[in-house]
Amino acid sequence: MGILVMPPEIILHVLEGMTVQDVINVAQTCQLLRDIVLSNKQAIANTRDRCAVSLPLGYASKTISGPELYAAAARSVAVSKRFSSSKKSLKPRSEQFCDLCSLTLPWGREHYPSNFYLREDVLAFQFRSSVSVIKLDSPTHILTSIRFKNEDASAYKVAYQMSDSGDTLIIAALAIDRSEDIQGEFLQVMEVSLAEETFGRTLSDFQIGMPGGTETVHLRDPYIVLNLHSGRCRIVDWRARTGITFAVLDDMPAQEEDEIEFEELDIDTIYIHPNDPMILIVDSHWNTMIFFIDIPTDMPRLTHWASYDSSHWNKRQIAPREAPRPQFPWSERLDSRIVISGLRSISPTTQVLDFLTTEEVEDDLITTPDRRLIHKTIVSRMSLNITDWTMRSERIKMNSKVLINPDFRLLGSDVAAEGLFSMAIWVGQSQTLIAPKFNDGPGHGDNSSRVKLLLPKCLTAPRYSTSKDHAGKRLNNQLLVPTFFDVRQGILYVFIDTGFHIVHY
Repeated sequence: MGILVMPPEIILHVLEGMTVQDVINVAQTCQLLRDIVLSNKQAIANTRDRCAVSLPLGYASKTISGPELYAAAARSVAVSKRFSSSKKSLKPRSEQFCDLCSLTLPWGREHYPSNFYLREDVLAFQFRSSVSVIKLDSPTHILTSIRFKNEDASAYKVAYQMSDSGDTLIIAALAIDRSEDIQGEFLQVMEVSLAEETFGRTLSDFQIGMPGGTETVHLRDPYIVLNLHSGRCRIVDWRARTGITFAVLDDMPAQEEDEIEFEELDIDTIYIHPNDPMILIVDSHWNTMIFFIDIPTDMPRLTHWASYDSSHWNKRQIAPREAPRPQFPWSERLDSRIVISGLRSISPTTQVLDFLTTEEVEDDLITTPDRRLIHKTIVSRMSLNITDWTMRSERIKMNSKVLINPDFRLLGSDVAAEGLFSMAIWVGQSQTLIAPKFNDGPGHGDNSSRVKLLLPKCLTAPRYSTSKDHAGKRLNNQLLVPTFFDVRQGILYVFIDTGFHIVHY
C-alpha cells in the first residue's frame, strides 16, 4: 500500500522535486493519486523541470485550475516527445484565427507589427507609433491600442514586463528622432491595467528626453537600461525619476604585449537581474565571461522633460564586481553574437538564465548545390544558475544540408522569450521552419537537435498587402509576415494584415 495510505499533504511532499513526467506517471497509477494531483496545482508547480510546462494560450498561472494545469503538463511532455522523436517535418495539426481587422493595419514592406510580447493570456505588439494589447482569455479577445506621445519619430524600440500580480503590463517605449537637425530620443514608460473592468487604462506614465545612440532597451521594474552604440549604458529608475549615463571599467589587464588594453568595457549584451539591483554584462572583447555591476542607489533626480541635451545626465564609471564572474565554455573569444533567451524556473528556489549562440565550425564544411563551401553551424545554449553562478552548456550541430536550401528558414538568432523564436518571413518563399531543440526538462532533446515544421497555407501561398498609396491605389507588395514559434507548446503564431493564425503542431 505504501504511499496510498499517506495523507495528501505527505504525498505532495513526496512528489516535490520529481520531474513533470514522474508526476504524470504517478497520477496515472490509480484514481486516488490522480485526484490528489488534479486537485493540487503544487504537484506540477513544484517539479524540478516545471519550466518545460508552458500554459495554454489564454490561461494565467493564478487562475488556471488543477485539471487544466495537469492537462497542459501532459501535453507539454507529449509535444516534447513528438518533437524529439520525429525525423520528418511536422505537419500542422490544427489552426485557429483571431481577427484584428478593427486595427486597420496599413501593412507594407516597411511597416508591419514587431516587438512582440506573449505571456500567459496577454499578447502585445508594436505597430508604428502605438502598442496593441490583447487579452486572450476573453471570448471576444479584449483589445486596446495605446499611442505613444511622440508619433512622428523615425523608429521605436519597445520592452515589456508584466507585474508579479499579473494586473498590469509595463511598457517602455523609446521614440528615436533622426531628423536632419535633431538627434535625440524620447523615453515613455506606461503602466497599463490588465484588469477586465479597467483594461487598457494607463495607471502611471513617465516621460524623459535623452541624447541619441540607443541600441537596445531592457526593462525590469523599476529600472530601464539602454545599451548605447558607444559601448556605454544609460539607466533610469522611472518610479523614483532618477538616472545616469555610465561606463564600466575594464579591470582585466591585457595578456599580450601587442594587445590593446581597454579602459572601459565595450558593452555588448546586458540583462537586469530578476531579483537583485544589479546588471549582468557581456563585453564584446572579453566575451568569455560575465561581469556584474551594482545599480547605484544614489542616482540624481531627473528634472528635465523633453530636452535631448546630454548635460542633463550625470556621467559615471562603475567598477564591476570582483566575483562572481561565471565563465562561458570557450577558452578564446567567440566570434558570434550572444543572445539572452530568457529566465527559466527549474524549481521553486532555483532559476537559470539561458544564453544562445550560433557559430560556424571552421574545419567542418559542406558543399552547396552550386558547389560553394559553407561552414556547418553549431547552436549552443548556456544555462547560468543565478543562485550558485554555475554554468551548464548544451551544444547541437545543425549539420543538415537543409540549412542551405532556400525553402527552409532557421530560427535561433532572434529570441522573443525562453523557448520563443521569432522571424519575419516573406509569404510564398519558404516551405519549412527549423528551430533548435534542446533538452527541455523531461529529458527529451538528445535524439533530435532540431524541429522541422511544414508551414501552414497562410505562409506558403503568395499573398500581397492590402495597403494603399496616398492616392488610394492598392500597393501590390508581397507580405513580410512576423512569426514566432513556441517550442514547448508546439505552437506557431503567424501575423498577417487582418489578424493572426495560431497553428498547433
